[in-house]
Amino acid sequence: MSTEYDYKICYSLDDNDYFEFNKIHMLTSAVGKKALFNYKLSVPLLSIILIVFIAILRFDPLLIIIELIAMAVMDILWVLFSYKSYFRKLKKNFVKLKKDGNLSYDKNGELIFGKEEFIDTSENSVIARGYSAIEKIIITEKNIYLYTSATTANIIKSDSFKSESEKSDFLSYIISKAPKANVINK
Repeated sequence: MSTEYDYKICYSLDDNDYFEFNKIHMLTSAVGKKALFNYKLSVPLLSIILIVFIAILRFDPLLIIIELIAMAVMDILWVLFSYKSYFRKLKKNFVKLKKDGNLSYDKNGELIFGKEEFIDTSENSVIARGYSAIEKIIITEKNIYLYTSATTANIIKSDSFKSESEKSDFLSYIISKAPKANVINK
C-alpha cells in the first residue's frame, strides 16, 4: 500500500451508529420499504377482514357501523404510529442480537481513499476495493454510508470532518470517483 492518499478517515462506531445504519437501510432499500409497507398495512387489512366477517354473519347493522367506526379510528392511529412501532420492534431485536453476541460490525478502524481504491483497515481485517464497488451513497445529517453491496456499507460519521466544507469536498470527491453510484440525500 502506498502512503499517498487523498483522504484518511479514522472511525469509531458504537451500537447506536450501527442501529442508525440499519434504520436508514430499512428506509432506503427495496426490501426494507416493502417490509415497512406490509407492516403498516397489516392492521387495516385485518380490520377489513373482521368487518367482512361480521357482515357475513349478519350481525345487527348498528353493530357493524360501530365496529366500522372503531376500526377506522384504530386503523388511522396504526398507520400514523406504525413507523415508530416498527423501529421500536427493530430496536428490541437489535438489543437481543447484542445480548446474544450476534452484532457483527467493526467498531474502530480507518478508511484510506487513494487514487484508484479505498482501503478499510479495522481490528479484524483489511479490505481494499476499487471505487466501482460503491453501489450507493446515502447522505444523512449524521452519517455518510458507502454501500459496497445490497446490505453492506462503510459508515462515515459527519463529525469525522472538521467542517461542513471539508465534508462537502469529500462528498464531491467520492461522487466523482464512483459516478455510477446511486446518491440519496436523506
